[in-house]
Amino acid sequence: MTIMGWPTGCTAQVQDWGGVASCSSHNGGSYQAVATCKDSNGNTFIANGAWRQTGWSRAFCPGSSHAVSANIWTSPTP
Repeated sequence: MTIMGWPTGCTAQVQDWGGVASCSSHNGGSYQAVATCKDSNGNTFIANGAWRQTGWSRAFCPGSSHAVSANIWTSPTP
């Protein structure tokens, strides 16, 4: 039986166009960038990036909306 672990050393950064996230070690798990986006009418919504085990996950805000915050979701599964 293989035990998966949670990613560690994770960081998330807000960009005007969305958010990025990465972890220094996936430990068998995965991570995903999450951006809170805001449009010109003041509506907010969530954009999700791809689940990754290496490199940057990027969450893009659609249209002319922009990111107001960025976060990271982690999972102990690949």
